[in-house]
Amino acid sequence: MTLALACTNLTSLTGTADVDTWAITSSQTSFLNNITYCNISGTISSRIRVWLKLPTAQSWNGCYVQIGCGGACGNNPFSNTYFDINGTLSSGYALATTDMGVPSSGDNFGPMHDDLQMRIDWAYLATHLTSVMGKQVVEAVYGREAAYAYHLGSSTGGRQSLVEAQRYPEDFNGVFAIAPAYNETGVTTFSIAWTTRAMLEDEIDFTPAVTGAEADLIHARVLEECDRLDGLVDGIVSLPRLCHPDLESLVCGSPSNRTINGTCISAKAFEAVKKVYSGPVSLTGHKQVPEGLLPGSEASWKGTYIPSTTGQPSAWYTFAKSFLSYYAFWPDPVVPVTPFSVNLTDPELIRQTSKTESLEYGGVADMEKFHLLGGKVIMTQGLQDVAVAPGFAKDLWERVGVAMGSERENFFRYFEMPGVNHVSGGPGADQYDALGVLVDWVENGIAPEVIVASHLGDDGNAEFTRPLYQYPMIAVYDGKGDDSSWESFGPVSDSVEFWNL
Repeated sequence: MTLALACTNLTSLTGTADVDTWAITSSQTSFLNNITYCNISGTISSRIRVWLKLPTAQSWNGCYVQIGCGGACGNNPFSNTYFDINGTLSSGYALATTDMGVPSSGDNFGPMHDDLQMRIDWAYLATHLTSVMGKQVVEAVYGREAAYAYHLGSSTGGRQSLVEAQRYPEDFNGVFAIAPAYNETGVTTFSIAWTTRAMLEDEIDFTPAVTGAEADLIHARVLEECDRLDGLVDGIVSLPRLCHPDLESLVCGSPSNRTINGTCISAKAFEAVKKVYSGPVSLTGHKQVPEGLLPGSEASWKGTYIPSTTGQPSAWYTFAKSFLSYYAFWPDPVVPVTPFSVNLTDPELIRQTSKTESLEYGGVADMEKFHLLGGKVIMTQGLQDVAVAPGFAKDLWERVGVAMGSERENFFRYFEMPGVNHVSGGPGADQYDALGVLVDWVENGIAPEVIVASHLGDDGNAEFTRPLYQYPMIAVYDGKGDDSSWESFGPVSDSVEFWNL
């Protein structure tokens, strides 16, 4: 089989994605190890950048895979993603991705200032238009349509996966969402802003309410009391919702002890940590998000919520300020909004952010159309995530069950990952074949009951494996087998409410 169009001739190729015209701006034959492929750049309506990697006609397996982005995007996700781009290309998949209509990534949501169209593109439209364009290019190049189409995404990309299943159920046969920020308004306006404010005393000197040393002490106490809940002491809190460590006993008898010997925490730090675990609460005691951060995540507070540099903002303060100032409200506020200036208890805040939230929201529980079209959803979530609190994914899963009843099991599977940070990283097992599991379900009818995940050492080899069970089950050690093997673990339930102030 030969290509219907040669790679070098693709710059003459144009088309229309819905009502938006697209064009190929460059195409060249490239090489990856022993793989030859066509490396393509294009645009949609001159405002959305798109990239494709197409294997040769002999290598193409007939399928299309689109990769999601992260954060506010503004870059080529092929160069920075959880998913194995080279391996996927080598397996014969045609690949595509997009910058989501954001021209740069250096200032988070800054490029969206006073630009509603860019917000719409980032929220949902660029992902959909890229799928239309990508499949049109694939058909033009190979002379036939892709037999199956998949979307793989993490964080913002996970939201893209879910939004596609909900808004455009015809675009993909299967979507994989890792740590999906499916409600960026809830995640950032409420969860991240609340946690940022709890962790900082002010936004002038950015004095931490919890120091890095205190976070280490708290984490050590959490491990001391809760690591063994899964039957194995391995530095992983596998059942964080069952973990209620005695942190009050860590509070210093004298404020000076906080800095003298580093063996206790301040009363202010103790109050801050209670807020972090609780998540945002209104003046009337109403929980504003499903869940706060979970025990075991404390080591990841440093740099994200606790500033890395004295006198400088933390990473999540900067991110939240950008989102609040340049995305969350329309029209944009005259004065930038910060985690300290936003009034989380104001009932008007929901109304003020509802327009932009409706654009990006990927938490619609009724996915009947996607299910009727045969679509499959797989979602995973790290329990040490400090960016997207684990309760968001758990809440979506539960609401889909309420909306669709027993049908949920036929198209939607959810797995929690103990000891895993945002998307990946941390002491847990975070490496698995996301695409392979999704393809098995879509094409072969093999629904995932267990996903075997690995934790890699510095040399890239697997140090241990763990089973990821369908929620609400979590893996616990059987007490007798090889604790580095997933086969020595069995499931127990972690379906409990965690923490309230």
